[in-house]
Amino acid sequence: MNTYTTTVHGKCPVGRNWDYYDLQIVSATIIMCEEIERVANIVRGATMTQEKMAKQIADLLPGVEFKLIGVHSNVRTEVHHARDASK
Repeated sequence: MNTYTTTVHGKCPVGRNWDYYDLQIVSATIIMCEEIERVANIVRGATMTQEKMAKQIADLLPGVEFKLIGVHSNVRTEVHHARDASK
């Protein structure tokens, strides 16, 4: 099993604060780090919720299992995306 981690940030659409997240990807196959960075650069700096950011990452990296972990308003938050077995 391979694990990849990078940091992404987004602006909260409610409080307008910057939120920083660890994107932790787990894959049974090799994923090129450049592909992860390409996807991370698409969502970095966007104004959106953590859940919407996770959805966009899932759409850009289909079939990948990941967690998007951060702190928002002093609350640790995690969005889990499980691999779609049908893909």
